[in-house]
Amino acid sequence: MARRSIWDNEFDEPQGQAKIGWVTPADTETPVERPASILDQLRTADPRIKTVRNRSWERNNPNKSYRRVPRPIRDTVNKIAAAHGYNASQVAQAFLEYALVCYRRGDFALELELDRRGLTLMPGGWSDDHKPIWAENVWGEQPAPKKKRRKKNEISLHKQMINYRLSSNLIAQIGEVCETRRSEDGTLINRRYHDGEVVARFLTFSIEAYHTGKLALRDAEDE
Repeated sequence: MARRSIWDNEFDEPQGQAKIGWVTPADTETPVERPASILDQLRTADPRIKTVRNRSWERNNPNKSYRRVPRPIRDTVNKIAAAHGYNASQVAQAFLEYALVCYRRGDFALELELDRRGLTLMPGGWSDDHKPIWAENVWGEQPAPKKKRRKKNEISLHKQMINYRLSSNLIAQIGEVCETRRSEDGTLINRRYHDGEVVARFLTFSIEAYHTGKLALRDAEDE
C-alpha cells in the first residue's frame, strides 16, 4: 500500500473547489496591488493663488511725519489699534478727525505759553518729570518739576515723532489749525502752532475721550 501524504485530506473534496486555507491570485477577483512608489508617496502642494493688493490708498496718501509727538502717545495709539484690529494710521485718522470736530465747536482750546524756545503748547518739553497741563488727565499727575540734566539715553522731544498715512484733506485741515502760511513755491513762511504739537494735543484729547467712553471704536471684524 502506498503511503499517504500529510497534505491529503481524510475525505475527498469536490473537484474544482480550492482547498480550504489556501488562496491563490486565481481564487480572488481583487488584483494584487503593487507597493506605492516613492513618486506616488510625494505630496504635491496646491498652486498658490497670487493676490494683488490694492495699493491705491498708499499711492494717494503717502506717509506724513510729525515731530514733537511724545512716544507715550504713539505707543497708546498702537495698543488701541491692535485691540480693535486696525493699523495705527486708521486709528490716528479717526482720533484726529474727532478732535478736529471737538476743537472747532469749542470743547477745548490750544493755549500757547512762552518757553525758552518761544511760544509752544508744551512748555518745558515732555518727560516723566514735566508734562503740559492738558496731558495730566491722560498720563497721570504732574510731579513737581526738577532741575536736572537730561540723561544721555533720553531722546529729546524734537526727535520723538510719529509717521502715519493720513488723508490729504485731514493734513490740510491740521495745517489750517496751525495757521500755516507758505509761499507760492510751497516754502514755509510762518506757523502759529507747531504742527506736531497740535497733533499731540489732538491725539491726547481723543485718547482721553476713548478711555472715558465718550469715543468708541468698532472692531475691524464688525465693519
